[in-house]
Amino acid sequence: MDFQEAQQLMIHLLQQNCGLMAKQLTTRILQTQDLSSLKPCQMQWITQLKESRISARELKQYLKQINFSLHRLNAS
Repeated sequence: MDFQEAQQLMIHLLQQNCGLMAKQLTTRILQTQDLSSLKPCQMQWITQLKESRISARELKQYLKQINFSLHRLNAS
């Protein structure tokens, strides 16, 4: 997964599980241009999703996927 795909997955999950409560974070994620600016958003992303209706198991799976992709992008 590339940077934009990771962004889109994060945004999709916020919209699907948090709705309008995540509008501000969604906008911030869309505006990020690099990994260093996405990292702080990722922390808020995790917090917002933990407080949503997504199951812990599902969140863990998506978090692994995002972390793996971002780590791989950071290494290249």
